[in-house]
Amino acid sequence: THGLAFESMKILDKVTIVRLDDPWSEGNKLRAELGKMTGKSSVPSIWIGGKYVGGYDAGVSDEAPGIVQMAFQGTLRPMLEEAGAV
Repeated sequence: THGLAFESMKILDKVTIVRLDDPWSEGNKLRAELGKMTGKSSVPSIWIGGKYVGGYDAGVSDEAPGIVQMAFQGTLRPMLEEAGAV
């Protein structure tokens, strides 16, 4: 296995993915709860170590700006390391 693929598999082993589209009737309820919890019901809703960090390229605050912004700020990897994800 290629090194990067192996590293990706190690990370994905530590990830929990909750699908909101199977069935939609249940997913809509979960999205409504996400909206109450985070102020945003759009997906993906990304959590690291139990903390909401926003979506992929957007978030709701400076503390939850989304993972792209966190990567540019240099805060994503340390948070993943602290959560034991890398």
